[in-house]
Amino acid sequence: MRFKLFNIRFYLSFPLAAALCIVLCVDSSMTAFCALINACLHELGHIAVLKAYGCKIKSITLSVFDISIKKTDCALSINSEIAVALSGAAANIFCALLFLVTYLCFNIDIFRTLSLSALVLACFNLLPVASLDGGCALMLLMMKRLSLDKASRILDIISGIVLLPMTVCGIILLIKSKYNFTLLFTSCYLTGIILIKKKRDFKTMQS
Repeated sequence: MRFKLFNIRFYLSFPLAAALCIVLCVDSSMTAFCALINACLHELGHIAVLKAYGCKIKSITLSVFDISIKKTDCALSINSEIAVALSGAAANIFCALLFLVTYLCFNIDIFRTLSLSALVLACFNLLPVASLDGGCALMLLMMKRLSLDKASRILDIISGIVLLPMTVCGIILLIKSKYNFTLLFTSCYLTGIILIKKKRDFKTMQS
């Protein structure tokens, strides 16, 4: 699925589009809708900071396992790259506070859900895992003193240290609750993304 918005080309994969439609249709609590809104705000945070640094966005590709923002060639320092990496979570935290104030002022339940959703999304993306913004920022920070190869290896170790307890806790939660597989799914999803990216990088090196 392709469309253009604000002179930016968007590519939405069919599996992701189908999954979004199904989830939005069956979710009566509006939680999925709020999560989708905050996901969009998250990406807008990245775009806004890239624009502030003078970078033009060519396209944004959204798939089940990845969101890729392609920009024109623009020289960014490591500190600027870190700012771009963290801008999505910063946008979510700002919006979480804004939604919370709105909820406290007008007592509209959907703003409470939006606030909680934004905060959860920010915390999730700040995890020091290779496939998330927090991992990307940590990688860039290490590259100030270490080579790309060493920084990548250290990040892989840190990702494993974070994901292993998440997986174990997810299994325990599923066994105890009999139905709550969210944490286990999340840890497996993140692990899957890391493995897919590693496979892509390996193929790129081989070609």
